[in-house]
Amino acid sequence: MSGLGDALLEHLAQTRQVPRRAGWYNLGTHFPWIGNRTRALDGAHVEYFRGIQNPLAVKIGGAITPDEVLALCEVLNPGNEPGRLTLIHRLGAESKPEPGYWDDPRRRREDVDKSGHSANGSRPRYSATVRSIPGA
Repeated sequence: MSGLGDALLEHLAQTRQVPRRAGWYNLGTHFPWIGNRTRALDGAHVEYFRGIQNPLAVKIGGAITPDEVLALCEVLNPGNEPGRLTLIHRLGAESKPEPGYWDDPRRRREDVDKSGHSANGSRPRYSATVRSIPGA
């Protein structure tokens, strides 16, 4: 099963309590993540993910604001547990982010660090900036 949380019903079916550990775990994947289109703070995906103990990730795209990033950090990692949350920066070729903010990953990292939240960086392969040529 993919780690992508879009398949919420399948993830729910794989969620269990395990011996000798407190809380609920998604046993269908080792690293579940929320997609950029399903990361609404008041949505079902964020609600599910905040209730499991797995390390998790959320994709954040060019349209997200710094305040939204920090709100996701607060909801998904309220205890500031190191290693719990990874932000996957998703910038497509057609993305039109706020000038400056998304150009410098250090700036995003500084915002999260200044807030006191703990979140890992992203996997750079999701930051595609060129559309491939069909048939090439």
